[in-house]
Amino acid sequence: MKGRSCGLFLCLFLGIACFSGYQVLRILHEYRVGADAYFKLEQFASLPPASEETEETPAELAWPEVDFTALAAVNPDVTAWLYGPDTGISYPVVQGTDNDYYLDHLLDGTANSAGCLFVDTSCRPDFSGRNTVIYGHRMKNGTMFAALGNYQEQVYYDAHPVFCW
Repeated sequence: MKGRSCGLFLCLFLGIACFSGYQVLRILHEYRVGADAYFKLEQFASLPPASEETEETPAELAWPEVDFTALAAVNPDVTAWLYGPDTGISYPVVQGTDNDYYLDHLLDGTANSAGCLFVDTSCRPDFSGRNTVIYGHRMKNGTMFAALGNYQEQVYYDAHPVFCW
Protein backbone atom coordinates (compact mmCIF):
# COMPACT_ATOMS: atom_id res chain seq x y z
CA MET A 1 0.00 0.00 0.00
CA LYS A 2 2.85 2.35 0.89
CA GLY A 3 4.58 1.71 -2.45
CA ARG A 4 1.38 2.38 -4.35
CA SER A 5 0.83 5.77 -2.68
CA CYS A 6 4.47 6.70 -3.32
CA GLY A 7 4.00 5.84 -7.00
CA LEU A 8 0.80 7.86 -7.13
CA PHE A 9 2.54 10.79 -5.44
CA LEU A 10 5.44 10.54 -7.89
CA CYS A 11 3.08 10.53 -10.89
CA LEU A 12 1.20 13.51 -9.49
CA PHE A 13 4.47 15.36 -8.85
CA LEU A 14 5.75 14.64 -12.37
CA GLY A 15 2.43 15.75 -13.88
CA ILE A 16 2.55 19.05 -11.99
CA ALA A 17 6.21 19.57 -12.93
CA CYS A 18 5.48 18.93 -16.63
CA PHE A 19 2.49 21.26 -16.61
CA SER A 20 4.49 23.99 -14.84
CA GLY A 21 7.34 23.61 -17.31
CA TYR A 22 4.91 23.89 -20.20
CA GLN A 23 3.42 27.08 -18.73
CA VAL A 24 6.86 28.66 -18.27
CA LEU A 25 7.84 27.81 -21.85
CA ARG A 26 4.52 29.18 -23.16
CA ILE A 27 5.03 32.48 -21.32
CA LEU A 28 8.63 32.79 -22.51
CA HIS A 29 7.49 32.09 -26.07
CA GLU A 30 4.84 34.84 -25.86
CA TYR A 31 7.45 37.28 -24.53
CA ARG A 32 9.75 36.40 -27.45
CA VAL A 33 6.98 36.78 -30.05
CA GLY A 34 5.99 40.16 -28.58
CA ALA A 35 9.60 41.37 -28.46
CA ASP A 36 10.17 40.27 -32.07
CA ALA A 37 7.00 42.04 -33.21
CA TYR A 38 8.01 45.32 -31.57
CA PHE A 39 11.57 44.98 -32.87
CA LYS A 40 10.14 44.80 -36.41
CA LEU A 41 8.05 47.92 -35.75
CA GLU A 42 11.18 49.92 -34.93
CA GLN A 43 11.77 50.16 -38.70
CA PHE A 44 8.92 52.70 -38.77
CA ALA A 45 10.54 54.98 -36.19
CA SER A 46 13.94 56.57 -36.52
CA LEU A 47 14.94 57.17 -32.93
CA PRO A 48 17.30 60.04 -32.19
CA PRO A 49 20.78 59.29 -30.89
CA ALA A 50 21.44 60.04 -27.23
CA SER A 51 22.58 63.65 -26.97
CA GLU A 52 25.34 64.79 -24.70
CA GLU A 53 24.55 67.25 -21.95
CA THR A 54 27.16 69.61 -20.57
CA GLU A 55 26.95 72.54 -18.18
CA GLU A 56 27.15 74.98 -21.07
CA THR A 57 24.68 73.26 -23.39
CA PRO A 58 21.83 71.21 -21.95
CA ALA A 59 20.71 68.29 -24.07
CA GLU A 60 17.77 69.14 -26.29
CA LEU A 61 14.91 66.71 -26.53
CA ALA A 62 15.06 65.02 -29.92
CA TRP A 63 11.80 63.62 -31.25
CA PRO A 64 11.75 60.35 -33.16
CA GLU A 65 10.82 60.48 -36.82
CA VAL A 66 7.91 58.10 -37.35
CA ASP A 67 6.41 56.95 -40.64
CA PHE A 68 2.76 57.05 -39.60
CA THR A 69 1.59 56.29 -43.14
CA ALA A 70 3.41 52.96 -43.09
CA LEU A 71 2.20 52.25 -39.54
CA ALA A 72 -1.39 53.00 -40.57
CA ALA A 73 -1.00 50.36 -43.28
CA VAL A 74 -0.19 47.83 -40.54
CA ASN A 75 -3.01 49.08 -38.29
CA PRO A 76 -5.23 52.13 -38.89
CA ASP A 77 -5.81 52.46 -35.11
CA VAL A 78 -2.28 53.90 -34.63
CA THR A 79 -2.47 57.39 -33.12
CA ALA A 80 1.02 58.09 -31.80
CA TRP A 81 4.45 56.78 -30.95
CA LEU A 82 5.42 57.06 -27.28
CA TYR A 83 9.12 57.61 -26.70
CA GLY A 84 11.00 58.15 -23.46
CA PRO A 85 14.67 58.94 -24.10
CA ASP A 86 16.96 56.39 -22.41
CA THR A 87 14.03 54.61 -20.71
CA GLY A 88 13.49 51.70 -23.09
CA ILE A 89 9.97 52.97 -23.79
CA SER A 90 9.53 53.36 -27.54
CA TYR A 91 6.27 51.91 -28.82
CA PRO A 92 3.38 52.70 -31.13
CA VAL A 93 0.16 53.78 -29.42
CA VAL A 94 -3.27 52.81 -30.72
CA GLN A 95 -6.85 53.64 -29.88
CA GLY A 96 -9.46 50.98 -30.44
CA THR A 97 -13.21 50.91 -30.05
CA ASP A 98 -12.99 49.40 -26.54
CA ASN A 99 -10.46 49.25 -23.72
CA ASP A 100 -10.11 45.47 -23.84
CA TYR A 101 -8.90 44.41 -27.28
CA TYR A 102 -5.35 45.76 -27.13
CA LEU A 103 -4.76 44.32 -23.66
CA ASP A 104 -3.91 41.02 -25.32
CA HIS A 105 -3.35 41.83 -28.99
CA LEU A 106 -0.26 43.17 -30.73
CA LEU A 107 -0.35 46.00 -33.25
CA ASP A 108 -0.85 43.56 -36.13
CA GLY A 109 -3.84 41.92 -34.39
CA THR A 110 -1.98 38.82 -33.21
CA ALA A 111 -3.17 37.56 -29.83
CA ASN A 112 -0.32 38.00 -27.33
CA SER A 113 -0.10 38.71 -23.61
CA ALA A 114 2.22 41.69 -24.22
CA GLY A 115 -0.64 43.58 -25.80
CA CYS A 116 -0.14 47.07 -27.16
CA LEU A 117 -0.01 50.55 -25.66
CA PHE A 118 -3.43 52.10 -26.17
CA VAL A 119 -5.30 55.32 -25.45
CA ASP A 120 -8.48 55.14 -23.37
CA THR A 121 -11.55 55.25 -25.60
CA SER A 122 -12.89 58.30 -23.74
CA CYS A 123 -9.78 60.35 -24.62
CA ARG A 124 -9.10 62.25 -27.82
CA PRO A 125 -6.78 60.27 -30.10
CA ASP A 126 -4.76 63.39 -31.01
CA PHE A 127 -3.81 64.03 -27.34
CA SER A 128 -5.54 67.42 -27.45
CA GLY A 129 -7.65 66.81 -24.34
CA ARG A 130 -6.74 68.00 -20.89
CA ASN A 131 -5.62 64.48 -19.96
CA THR A 132 -4.83 61.45 -22.07
CA VAL A 133 -4.68 58.03 -20.44
CA ILE A 134 -2.38 55.47 -22.06
CA TYR A 135 -2.66 51.86 -20.93
CA GLY A 136 0.03 49.23 -21.25
CA HIS A 137 1.49 46.27 -19.42
CA ARG A 138 4.40 46.30 -17.01
CA MET A 139 6.06 43.18 -18.37
CA LYS A 140 8.18 41.05 -16.06
CA ASN A 141 10.93 40.90 -18.68
CA GLY A 142 11.47 44.68 -18.36
CA THR A 143 9.63 45.74 -21.54
CA MET A 144 6.58 47.88 -22.23
CA PHE A 145 5.86 50.08 -19.16
CA ALA A 146 8.22 48.25 -16.77
CA ALA A 147 10.58 51.24 -16.74
CA LEU A 148 7.87 53.43 -15.19
CA GLY A 149 8.62 51.80 -11.84
CA ASN A 150 11.99 53.57 -11.90
CA TYR A 151 10.19 56.90 -11.59
CA GLN A 152 9.69 56.21 -7.89
CA GLU A 153 13.28 57.38 -7.49
CA GLN A 154 13.77 61.16 -7.75
CA VAL A 155 17.19 60.73 -9.35
CA TYR A 156 15.68 58.72 -12.21
CA TYR A 157 12.87 61.24 -12.67
CA ASP A 158 15.37 64.11 -12.80
CA ALA A 159 17.36 62.26 -15.48
CA HIS A 160 14.25 61.33 -17.55
CA PRO A 161 11.64 64.08 -17.07
CA VAL A 162 10.01 64.05 -20.52
CA PHE A 163 8.21 61.72 -22.94
CA CYS A 164 7.57 62.45 -26.62
CA TRP A 165 4.48 61.32 -28.51
